[in-house]
Amino acid sequence: MLVALALAALMQLGLLGAPGSAAAAPSSAPNYTLGQVAYGPNSPITNCPGWSGDSDDAGHLYIVCPLGQNDYVLEFDATGHYLGAATLPPQFRFANPNGAGSQYAIDVAVSADGTSAYVSVGPNVDFPSAPPQGSIVRLTRAKGAATMSFTYDANFVAGPWPVTVNGENRYTAARNVDVDASGRVYATTSFWVLELQPTTGVIVSRMGGGATTNGVGGAWIEGLNKPQGVAVAEDGNSLFVVEQQFSIVQRWVRTGPATWARDTTWGPHGNGLLGVPTTADDSYCTRNDTFQSPYDVAVDWAGDIYVNDVSCRRIQRFTSAGAYVQTVWTNDAGAAQNHGFAVNGQGSIVLPEPRTLLVRTDPAARPAPPSAPAPVCTDAAAPVLAAVSSARRSTTRRVLVNTTTSDDCAGVTSMRISGARTGAAAWSPGTSQSIDLSGWNGTKRLVVQVRDGAGRVSAPRALTVSLALPQPRLLTRATVNLPGRGCSATSPLRRVAGASAYRLADRCAALAGTVTRVTRSGRTVQVELLLPTAVAQRIYVNAVGPVRLWVVTDSRSKVTRVPRVGHRASALGSVVALRNRTAAFGIPVDRLVGS
Repeated sequence: MLVALALAALMQLGLLGAPGSAAAAPSSAPNYTLGQVAYGPNSPITNCPGWSGDSDDAGHLYIVCPLGQNDYVLEFDATGHYLGAATLPPQFRFANPNGAGSQYAIDVAVSADGTSAYVSVGPNVDFPSAPPQGSIVRLTRAKGAATMSFTYDANFVAGPWPVTVNGENRYTAARNVDVDASGRVYATTSFWVLELQPTTGVIVSRMGGGATTNGVGGAWIEGLNKPQGVAVAEDGNSLFVVEQQFSIVQRWVRTGPATWARDTTWGPHGNGLLGVPTTADDSYCTRNDTFQSPYDVAVDWAGDIYVNDVSCRRIQRFTSAGAYVQTVWTNDAGAAQNHGFAVNGQGSIVLPEPRTLLVRTDPAARPAPPSAPAPVCTDAAAPVLAAVSSARRSTTRRVLVNTTTSDDCAGVTSMRISGARTGAAAWSPGTSQSIDLSGWNGTKRLVVQVRDGAGRVSAPRALTVSLALPQPRLLTRATVNLPGRGCSATSPLRRVAGASAYRLADRCAALAGTVTRVTRSGRTVQVELLLPTAVAQRIYVNAVGPVRLWVVTDSRSKVTRVPRVGHRASALGSVVALRNRTAAFGIPVDRLVGS
């Protein structure tokens, strides 16, 4: 397309205003021609105080335009010729709390073939009172159909997304939106960027999360705080997000079918950021490596990045690596602030607020298309957990559980194991997990589930493992009856039946644990204690976990409240063991305290 010739022809016909004809004094870079978009005689409007926009493969530029009681999506060709408009359904128009018309549409993203338009409708605030505010609307038309033939697709439902804040049910609003070459949709919200399935609006993946530091001085962490504009590369494997709260642009890269990570090596300073994290002030408008209030971002066919700074009233262009190239456009301080723009693959730009058209005279060349674009994910079903496996027997409590899984789209991303295990049964990444079995020897039953990138959970599968810890071996030591400990002077071996069959393992030991069994015989009480690992390791050489031990009382024992099962108890007495075994028999106690 001969962009420059077409632009000249339009200016001769009076369809484009001459540079400098507006009240403000905008200027453009030498490789851009400055003009104005032209609304034809069939246009429903004569001026558009619009927001953000997008383009299709033909180079057509689209912007959203809220006027009166109608919100429009306007379409222009690459030279600024008005082609037509589509209106949003009436249920997505809201009274403007500030007066003067509807609560505005914010952004539009258009599929590469121009057949689908995704419109983010206001308000552009978090926690609106009720749906459908803060939603994304899909408009469709047949390929090659007239511009005005967009129709509303009620099957696409996206936002507002319910959240719970301080126990109250609220919503989080959609902000900006973009589409990759495969049709996948990306939308910014309060602290997240969501990847949406293009025909249903179902969330496929998300990235971001609230940042916990403001990053002043150049430091930054994972997260997003008030993301606005979003631009995705054609292959859908990397995207750029404006974080308006701290005046930076982040780059995120796909690490799996439904997982993302911030690229911490990208940018001119190798810190993963474009711009300097800051509570920006006016001085940053005088520098090329900072922003004061960035709002929108776009990527052309060559991968160059365009950032629209609202407060600095300028558009800057950077390489795909984040290096500054040029300031494409500036407006004087008295002009209206422009909150968004539409950039096509060649690098030409429409700014709705000042009705400005910037035609690039050295258009970016489009690279060869990828040989196999990533398929669009539909994620129609939960993942399938085909099998689980592990060692049948464990002598150390530790067991590795492996799974065999399949999924129709988003891919299995995590698993959880519940049942006879120690610790919380939380989701962990991957399809294999090592856990520690709980309790004492015997058969342990575990329950395994997996989850895919869309959050769907498989049916559970059971797994049994035999825990066979080695017989605990007593430490070879014997303590003396310590003064003041309250231990009986009577030999412990005289206090157990068949004393000649036992040996003394420890004298006057102080132990405590959880009561697991209680038996009575006359005045004698026997209590089984489950000693925690730290306590058991003071008695046994090879204790690898809790150990059960019997406490035996007789007439010499001082019992303060007989303990109950499930409660704690402490004992002071002497450990004895069978002479032909290394396991402890029990503790003939001098004192037993229950709870």
